[in-house]
This record gives sequence, C-alpha cells and structure tokens, in this order.
Amino acid sequence: MNLPRLILKKLREEHVGRDNAIKREHLLSWLQDQGATIDDRAMRAIVETMPVICSCERGYFIADKPEDVEYSILYIKKKAIPLLKKIRDKKQAYPQFYTGEQLELEI
Repeated sequence: MNLPRLILKKLREEHVGRDNAIKREHLLSWLQDQGATIDDRAMRAIVETMPVICSCERGYFIADKPEDVEYSILYIKKKAIPLLKKIRDKKQAYPQFYTGEQLELEI
C-alpha cells in the first residue's frame, strides 16, 4: 500500500481548498479504515515529506488558490517563530557554550 499516494488521492478528491480541510484525526481514521497499519506520528511524518499538502488549524488540504498557500505558510510560521525564540533564549542563557552556528530562516 502506497500511503503517500493514498493520502494525496484522498486530499485531491475531497479536500481541495482550505475550507475543505480534513482534520488530522479524521485522515488517520480513514487511512486505518482503508487497511493501513499506521499511527498518528507515522502519518504526520509522511505528510511532512509532501510539500503539496497544506495545513492549517482545520487540518490538511490541497490549495486551490494563492491565498490558501499563503495561509498555510503563515500557519507554519506561527509554529516556527516561538521555537526560534526558544533557540535564541537558550543561546543567550549559555553564551559560553554557543559555538556561533547560525540558523538561516526567512520569516
């Protein structure tokens, strides 16, 4: 069973556009109903390798307009920025251990 292909087929057929996003839990349940032996972590790992799949607070979807892609990018940034701030704070808390490694990220 090719799980990436199955996920993509499901999203392209039924979950195009942000308004039609499928919740992660529902996608997982659907995959399991199809006979896939997969857990949430494994499914998320597969989805993360597929840049064509967008995400937002509603779940996963395939974009059908530029605004959907931009919204998905902003959703990801909202998650990433707090992590980058934690990295900055950790570096400041331990300057004696900081090696000078730079993180390059457009935000």
